[in-house]
Amino acid sequence: MCGISAISTYTPYITAIGGVIAGGFGSYFVGVKLSQRNHANALALAERSEFNKAATEFRCAFIDEICKLEDSIDEPPGFTFDVIKNAFSKHFKAYITFRSTLPESESRILTKKWEYYCEVEDKQGVMLPSERKDYLFAKYVSSSREEERTKRQFAIHDINSMFSLH
Repeated sequence: MCGISAISTYTPYITAIGGVIAGGFGSYFVGVKLSQRNHANALALAERSEFNKAATEFRCAFIDEICKLEDSIDEPPGFTFDVIKNAFSKHFKAYITFRSTLPESESRILTKKWEYYCEVEDKQGVMLPSERKDYLFAKYVSSSREEERTKRQFAIHDINSMFSLH
């Protein structure tokens, strides 16, 4: 009989210790889960920040050329071609940087738009691959002021289309 009353005397303490241990484990696992979630959120925020920075730099790389093209009214033939061709290195660097931050599906869309922007035509109107650096942007070459206005509008449209990945 003495043994049963001793156990019943310690039962509240044993229950309390068990509760503390269970609560401690529960708190630990909840803390770990919250920590993992916070880490995932921090990574997502960092990736988003990198994307936003690259997207801004991509758009900014084209600002000078867009302004030159939009502000021109009656430029001589070849103006659009010269503006775009002279900025190729700057644009290409921004394109490569921005593309690296995109998911694969959006990267493919941007690549298609970039290739369309750079694509070239030979004298028979056949499109040549954009790897032929000698002919990059040849589709923006004009032979008259009237044709220059049309080519300028095409160039502005092609540049702006790269800013939307739909």
